[in-house]
Amino acid sequence: MKTKRLTKLIICFLLLVVFLIPQIEITSLATYVDDKRITSEGAIVIDFESGMELFEYNADVRRVPSSMAKMMTVYLVYEAIAEGKINFSTVVPISATVAGFSQRGDVSNVKLYQSETYTVDDLLNIAIISSASGACTALGELVAGTAQRFHQMMNDKAEEWGIDAFFSNAYGGTENTQLTPRAMATLVRNTLLDYPEVLEKTSLSTVRFQGRTLWNTNRLLGVYDGIDGFKTGTSPIAGENFSGTAERDGIRIISITMGSNYDQRYNDTVILLDYGFAKLEEQRIEENRITHVNVDLSDDETDYLIDLLPIDDPQITPPAEIPDDNTFDIIEMAKASMEESNTFLPIIVAEDDTDPLVTSMLLIGCVASVIGMIIVVFIIFKKKRLNSVK
Repeated sequence: MKTKRLTKLIICFLLLVVFLIPQIEITSLATYVDDKRITSEGAIVIDFESGMELFEYNADVRRVPSSMAKMMTVYLVYEAIAEGKINFSTVVPISATVAGFSQRGDVSNVKLYQSETYTVDDLLNIAIISSASGACTALGELVAGTAQRFHQMMNDKAEEWGIDAFFSNAYGGTENTQLTPRAMATLVRNTLLDYPEVLEKTSLSTVRFQGRTLWNTNRLLGVYDGIDGFKTGTSPIAGENFSGTAERDGIRIISITMGSNYDQRYNDTVILLDYGFAKLEEQRIEENRITHVNVDLSDDETDYLIDLLPIDDPQITPPAEIPDDNTFDIIEMAKASMEESNTFLPIIVAEDDTDPLVTSMLLIGCVASVIGMIIVVFIIFKKKRLNSVK
């Protein structure tokens, strides 16, 4: 008897394990955005206008951003321009240290020479589009005087914003520079809020420099609808990172992926941006929908239920009197709908003639039925128990 019971328990346990294992998400390898798999180790999607988070995965875990950190350098250069300290035509001195550093091939670079003349605009272009590390270092020295003081400016700005980030240089190409996906999203958002003109550069597919054509490292430009920035970041330690932003119908989304691979970071970004746009569209439609609002539409105090549908519903042709900003008086529209039966408005009106007494009786009947079933089950169980005793 005991052996049979033990066997049954073991079988139940095994069935439970077999059922549960497929449901366990292996988050160390991937996660899912709805039903689509992304391989990034950390990711976040936010609405640009409100800063609202739409999706996150390990968004508060620090990672190496690599060249994405260059956007803090870009922000501080734009800030210096806004404060009148420099301008786009300012000539940037190239120190021997910067010239030598720009020749290195272990970080993304465009070669600079002390004998050549470069403006702030020139170096901003190659820093943003071609991820030139030497250009970032030169710009940092121009703004702060020394590389060390510029690193401090970067960290002071991060502290001012309250983001979890640490910058050890102007170009981000070491493992000491670290930030979270959420911090990177804030950096992108603040850059766009304060200096939206940066999109004029991030949206360029190519730039001419020293007689050469340099291509933007952002491979989604011209491929994904609405994308117009932002920045890649790649290194053996960091993996493949990408911060992207896209705008459709006046709605802008920002996405961050960190710790992916070369091909998948763009696939992940497409999934994240698609999800963000769909999420905001759902929210917009829901905000336009008002259901079951009781209003007085006639002299005899009759209650009507009004279901306001989204005015952009494909099955509805909105009347001309609806303003462009989608604001209108629900009661007035309902009255117009009743008075002018030939006018089809995006509103459903139905008389609320439900008898409260009928509703109460139905509820009482349901409760009584449940109690009766419980009593029947109890009696049957008790009879079986008495028979087993006999």
